[in-house]
Amino acid sequence: KPYMSGKFEERGMDADEVQDAMEKRIYHHNESGEGRILELDGKNVNAFQLIELETGEYVDHLPDKVAELMPEEYRSGRRIVIREIVGASPRMVIAAETDMAFVHDPAIIMIRPKEGHEDLYEILELYLNSKTTENHVKYISAKAGKGLFAKFTIGEIRRLPIPRKENITQEILAQAAEIIAELKRGDEPSEEALEKADDFIATLYPSDEEE
Repeated sequence: KPYMSGKFEERGMDADEVQDAMEKRIYHHNESGEGRILELDGKNVNAFQLIELETGEYVDHLPDKVAELMPEEYRSGRRIVIREIVGASPRMVIAAETDMAFVHDPAIIMIRPKEGHEDLYEILELYLNSKTTENHVKYISAKAGKGLFAKFTIGEIRRLPIPRKENITQEILAQAAEIIAELKRGDEPSEEALEKADDFIATLYPSDEEE
């Protein structure tokens, strides 16, 4: 949150200075520069890829400028980002793995596997973007299927039943890596690749367990 009146006031800015900073968004720019970092929001997240729009925004990321800095662990390194707005059925979660450096607003939810589970990145990305997830989302989030612009909470994301690590073999991990590589070729995933990914994830959820 780059602009927070209370934080600015604590810094000694008067009411007019605070209003000016917030109305003009004085810490946002159309070009990169010293002390600036790329800022993304939900519309930049597509299934399996991040989209940098032509009109990219950069924000000053210095303690004497923006109201609040984002810790490095949330803005760099390998992680999965999820669009906060629920997607259309049957792909209600829209997620992409990335290692790009950027900050983001609350329209993006960032997650990482727990320590010791880093080899599950491909499985997580495939699961989150799959049709299998739809039933899980509808069970966990009553509002997800109720019209446009429903939003996920981090609590709902945490409750999604990701595949159990003890059931994931090296062969499964290798398959997942191959499918991810195919999905990320070109500008957007092909329908054939998406169907292959759906079939693969479905095998990790026996029908009796899914019910």
